[in-house]
Amino acid sequence: MTSLPSTLRTCCQRFSFRRHPRGSDFSPDGANQAGNEMQTRETAVAGAVIALPSAPVASQSNLLQSAATLTSRAIHSDVAIPESSRADPTTSRTAFSDEPSIDTQSTVNGTIFAGYCEEIFEEEIPSRMGHHDREYNIPNEASTFSIPPLLIDFEGNKGSGEKLPSGWKEYTHSDGKPYFWHDEYRTITEEWIYDDLFGDMVTKWALTLNTVLSRSPSSLQVKDWHLVIKVKEYTTPAWTDDGCFRCIYYFVNHDNESLFWLSEFIIDEHLTAIRGPVTYSQIYHFLRQEYWHHMYLFADTHPLSDAQWVAANRMVVKAYFDVTTSNTSTVVHSAAELEAMMKSLSHAEKVNAPEVAAAVQRSLLCNQFLNYHGQRSARTNRGESVFGDDPDQAQCTFIFKLLSPFLFYAPVVHLDILNKYWVDGLASKDQWVTLIERCTGEWSEHTIYATILLNANVAFLAIPSVDESIERYRGSITQVLSILSVVSSLGSILVGLLMGRYHRTKKHIPVGDINVYLKSHYSDDSRWGFEWLAIIYSIPYALLMWAMVLFLGAFFSMCWESPTRSVRISVVIGFSLAFAVSVLCIYRFWEGDQWTTWAFGKLRRCWKHDRDESSVLGCIRSRLATIWRDKWKRGSDPEPGLPL
Repeated sequence: MTSLPSTLRTCCQRFSFRRHPRGSDFSPDGANQAGNEMQTRETAVAGAVIALPSAPVASQSNLLQSAATLTSRAIHSDVAIPESSRADPTTSRTAFSDEPSIDTQSTVNGTIFAGYCEEIFEEEIPSRMGHHDREYNIPNEASTFSIPPLLIDFEGNKGSGEKLPSGWKEYTHSDGKPYFWHDEYRTITEEWIYDDLFGDMVTKWALTLNTVLSRSPSSLQVKDWHLVIKVKEYTTPAWTDDGCFRCIYYFVNHDNESLFWLSEFIIDEHLTAIRGPVTYSQIYHFLRQEYWHHMYLFADTHPLSDAQWVAANRMVVKAYFDVTTSNTSTVVHSAAELEAMMKSLSHAEKVNAPEVAAAVQRSLLCNQFLNYHGQRSARTNRGESVFGDDPDQAQCTFIFKLLSPFLFYAPVVHLDILNKYWVDGLASKDQWVTLIERCTGEWSEHTIYATILLNANVAFLAIPSVDESIERYRGSITQVLSILSVVSSLGSILVGLLMGRYHRTKKHIPVGDINVYLKSHYSDDSRWGFEWLAIIYSIPYALLMWAMVLFLGAFFSMCWESPTRSVRISVVIGFSLAFAVSVLCIYRFWEGDQWTTWAFGKLRRCWKHDRDESSVLGCIRSRLATIWRDKWKRGSDPEPGLPL
């Protein structure tokens, strides 16, 4: 083991290290114990950072400069990296030797850095750096300003005594948010470094991370890199005299369009969109997606090469071709959206707007990552599950099977559509638009039919015979059925209007919001899934059908109460024919679920082939046949003396 240089040992003995609750490897309380533990663990200097006394950052400029110089001299003098830290990057992925090489942080000591003023360094990805978070609010008061005479330079005057620190250059993103670039440190930050507090912290951390990277073996493999830093403030101190500031960072490797960090970074919380074993090539796909997210945010700091422009155009053209030639494409964008992307890319390349290409690449790479692009289990059909789940073979719960007949089996159709449109927790924009248009269209039709039926019921209740029966019997069966039909019609209208208005606002939401909406209605218990949502979607149709059935019952009851026998016979014949035709249509075009289809088929086969009169079904069949023959015989040979 190579001992630490005397200069660095002296600094480590003068200032103490503390252990942060999140898992810093520096745990001694005293200075001597810190130095001894660093020797016994054979800690590389690449993983050690000197801690200054806990004074305000703004008041440490002189001390910061001397400490940085001391650290730089110590690291660049007589320190050798231990052999234990010179890990071969290929040894940790022997099983994936045939996949693209990724510069991981395995070649650097896996400690979380203890930083200046006892801050720690935390790893993060570009999409979680909080670009869209509001960190400063403007006072809600009247605006006043006085323009000085002969004011020409507006960029150099920020007002309020603010001055851009030396070495930094300001850029502005297309969405209006400013960010800053330091050419010497290759560092990018969105912190308002006009404020001395944040400017000193970012500069200090950039110097520290640059120094650590320069001494790591992986630095020779990375030629073109950038560093992004964000200051994160905690409300609760982690220890005594804690300034509650942390350095959130990541490095960008422009050589292979990827990211890397200086400590081990567990990204389990960022892989919730996929499941199962993860390979290095799949992680590389994820890091490329995050790389292009970084390029979208800070496109002005690194120009795109001609090859990258060509790659972006080629990816969009392939996606457009896939969508237009296949009805089951895994691309989530519609043909119109992809066509707009191609036009935007063409104009962006002419005017040098790299953030457009970055946004396109980010979106398409995200879609490829979710569909296991390039993997053995790649999804090639949007309705295909990489886990082998078949939506057609999904088993429904007993409650769903019990409620479906009372809802005229409408939930079965909605459940089948929802299961096919949301395979493995992924939704596509065009399928979502189709689903919303279909549901809102049906609910609008149901509202119209329910309104017509409501008018028919009101007119039916105003018929003199019905009104007389109401007064005579104080509420006959005819009146009760008609009133229930009115209530059911009103329910169908009310639910249809509410659901139609709500879902029309969801028609053009982004794909991410679609997944959030469907996930919120997907039961955590896998036995239920979308069953409750399918039942809710079926309520307007079911209420309309019940209103129709009740109205027919009320009409039949009124006709049956007629004293004329011919009217009764005509009504029975008419209703029987209508019922027979309806049953025939339902039988021929039945699209129920597997359970009801099996039940109807079993009943039909038993009714046709069961000739054993000792069985229950045989007895029923024989009894019905006897009753029918007796009725037919009495109808053809009436008893003498009885009036016809």
